[in-house]
Amino acid sequence: MHHEPFALAEVGGDFYDLFALAGDRAGFFLGDVCGKGAGAAAVTSLARYTMRTAAMLHHTPAAILGHLNVALQTETAQATNTCSAVYGQIDMSAATVCITLAVGGHPAPLVVRAGGDVETTPAHGTILGAVEHPVFDTCELRLDPGDALVVYSDGILDTRIDGAPVDERHLIEVLTGPPQATATDLVGRLVGSMRRIDRALRDDVAFMALRHVAHRAASA
Repeated sequence: MHHEPFALAEVGGDFYDLFALAGDRAGFFLGDVCGKGAGAAAVTSLARYTMRTAAMLHHTPAAILGHLNVALQTETAQATNTCSAVYGQIDMSAATVCITLAVGGHPAPLVVRAGGDVETTPAHGTILGAVEHPVFDTCELRLDPGDALVVYSDGILDTRIDGAPVDERHLIEVLTGPPQATATDLVGRLVGSMRRIDRALRDDVAFMALRHVAHRAASA
């Protein structure tokens, strides 16, 4: 895991967590609140609490994002009451790990296979807090030992490297590499690429990598 605020003096809006659930399961999320300052900080706290509470009640990933959407809509209307987020549940009960993903207005997570190839996940959905009835298109992923899931905030997409805008294709090129990369290796590749941006950050940047190691997921 790596989080880099765009300004040390300003409270940003990225939020993230990885936590155990009942049985051989775990939950994780990474999101980005629209706006900065005290208002964004309040929404990040609301998002963390809402998703962790809903996860403990055994809701599906799409339902958990739906709960967050309701919570955001219930709050007093303001610009910072929208956010994007990825929520996933990890089932580690078998040799192949199963991850169920739901995405609300957030960049699609990437899968880095043990052999070094990178795939884009198909999950997508409506940004949270903007409409009363958002739609979330969820997906299921299977990770064999050595495979990893990489989630990132869109702050990295608001940058340029060597004059070219950073996009999903650029991140795929950065993550594609030698086989059996660890979660720390993958985050390190992204952070190393970020050091080459042409201008100061204009938004927070967060990276999370979850790698299947034997019968458990290792994170960084």
